[in-house]
Amino acid sequence: MGDFVFVLLVLGGLGVFFYRQSQEKKAQNAAKIQPAVSCAPRVEKEKAAETVACEEETAAEVVEAPVKEPAEEQAEEQAEEQAEEQAEEQAEEQAEAPNAEMYDALTWRVLQRVMEQPGILQTDIYGLFPRENRKHLQATLLQLDKENVLRREKEGNTYRLFPV
Repeated sequence: MGDFVFVLLVLGGLGVFFYRQSQEKKAQNAAKIQPAVSCAPRVEKEKAAETVACEEETAAEVVEAPVKEPAEEQAEEQAEEQAEEQAEEQAEEQAEAPNAEMYDALTWRVLQRVMEQPGILQTDIYGLFPRENRKHLQATLLQLDKENVLRREKEGNTYRLFPV
């Protein structure tokens, strides 16, 4: 009977604990949804302009976005469009003519090994780069084959690699 009462007390305590946690979370969410600052507009006689006077300040800050003129917005949009066009042109140029900047260090090391040993097996390349991910090596070799930098010839379960 004592064990039963003990289990009930423990379960009751846990229930109260989790109930309070959920209530605190609900209160926090409700505070986020409510406006950060409660303000009442009023006209100050001295300045003869509308201002907003706040009676209470909260921890949350209200940041207003700067108001932009339509001409400024159009200029920004045009600048963004020009930047996008330039980026597309550069991407097309790089795709058409592969250059040194396009290849990473692994690609150059693989190319160097293939140049040193034409006809090397792809599985042997894996052994020469034990710290590299095999999938990454496969993708690199496939990319070089598609770009006609290397030639891969199927041989059994692997490929022979030749420089072009």
